[in-house]
Amino acid sequence: MNTFKTALLFVVLTLLLIFIGYLIGGRNGVTFAFIMALIMNMGAYWFSGKIVLAAYRAKEIKEGDNPRLFGIVRSACQMASLPIPRVYIIPTESPNAFATCRNPEHAAVAATIAGAISYIAFMARWMPFFGGGDDDDRGGNFIILLLVGILAPIAAAMVQMAISRQREYMADRASAEISHKPLALASALKKLHDRSRKIPLKANPASAHLFIVNPLTKKDMTALFSTHPPLEERIACLENYAREGL
Repeated sequence: MNTFKTALLFVVLTLLLIFIGYLIGGRNGVTFAFIMALIMNMGAYWFSGKIVLAAYRAKEIKEGDNPRLFGIVRSACQMASLPIPRVYIIPTESPNAFATCRNPEHAAVAATIAGAISYIAFMARWMPFFGGGDDDDRGGNFIILLLVGILAPIAAAMVQMAISRQREYMADRASAEISHKPLALASALKKLHDRSRKIPLKANPASAHLFIVNPLTKKDMTALFSTHPPLEERIACLENYAREGL
């Protein structure tokens, strides 16, 4: 069900992108929107891992630097049948972690359609002032373009955050299946959440979805724009997995 919801949300984002492109430039606008999304996705696919690691000043460490940490990573990778990734340390006391890069071998999760929508919507706000959107058959008048420019980024962000929340549920379930210890995971989530609230991480909202627990405080978000599901719901799901014998 979570996989289906994620796929459905991606379809919604794609349709929103096509719709905005059509309003701005008809068929040519649709083509332009797809090309922009393709370029942004390719750039994120190849470079997003390096960008986010640099943003948090992450430093790569070797096994000799922290054998215990590497032992934990190796054990988890063996249970999941995954290659051992590079390990980095972020210079902060806040307890959290994230995985990035484009595939298991290069041990990044990037949904950049929402970024393309926001950029095109930004252009839509200015098109009426430069002679764009005059074709009434497309509905490309001043008011529509202005509304698209304002509301589309909000809608895209809401869908993007919904995808992120569904991915968190999927990650929790996969972790329970791999470790066979859903209750231990629930306890770890609670500890990470509580500790991270005492020592907040100065996280960029654009990359907050990567972390195990939400690094942003409640004052920084609302439920619809949260990158993570409520902690209570995640713990309840893990406890249910334990009852099911997952």
